Amino acid sequence: MVPEWAGNDSATRLRKAKGSKPRCKRKLSEGTLEKQRLEDETRLQASQFLAPPKTKAGKRKQKRDRQRLRTKVNEKRDNITAFGWGSSCIK
Repeated sequence: MVPEWAGNDSATRLRKAKGSKPRCKRKLSEGTLEKQRLEDETRLQASQFLAPPKTKAGKRKQKRDRQRLRTKVNEKRDNITAFGWGSSCIK
């Protein structure tokens, strides 16, 4: 038997990390870089022009508004019952 200090390493191999390697970006010349920037700019303008305008509030905003309304109603009801007027006054 060989001691560890003499080079008795375990037989397990270290696995390489799985996943894709990051790709190297090409370096573009200034003219090509400017052309690419203009293409991106026109593509962005076209997509903003073609996108339909928002007519309805988002789901989160609708949900938040409903919750606020609910809490206002509950606070009103709690205030009425706290003063002892009973549930006959609640509308």
